[in-house]
Formats: sequence, structure tokens, C-alpha cells
Amino acid sequence: AGEIDKGRSVDAAMAALKPPPNFKVADRIRRQAGLWPVDRVGRALDLLTEAELQCKSTGLPGPEITARALMMIARAASRR
Repeated sequence: AGEIDKGRSVDAAMAALKPPPNFKVADRIRRQAGLWPVDRVGRALDLLTEAELQCKSTGLPGPEITARALMMIARAASRR
């Protein structure tokens, strides 16, 4: 998303990924890249980072923390 935001094409951004995406999922990644602007990707990464910190520091059940974070990301995706 960052490379696309800088003006690179989706194909050029995907070609720069290391390791390159498996051909079986490349089309899905290409579609998602057009749906997720860089600011929304950043917010999703922030949610995941916060969930990781909670899992490691609070003693709360990890699966529930993770599920909540993923639900928040899915809800954000549906609001595009």
C-alpha cells in the first residue's frame, strides 16, 4: 500500500515484495491492494500491534483479543 501510495503500480509494488506472493494468491492480493488505502492499512497494523501487546502483557485470553482485533479490521474493511 505504501508503494502504491507513492505512485507505483500494483504490479510493480507486488514485484518488489520479498518473498514474492505465491501465484495462487497473487490475484487476491492485487484486488485487496486497490481496496486498502495506506492510512487504513496503517490503522489495521496499529490494531494488530495493540492486540499483540495486550496478549503479551495483560494475561487476558489471546484468542479473544485476536478475534476482537480481526473483527474491528473486518468492520473497517466493510465500511470502505
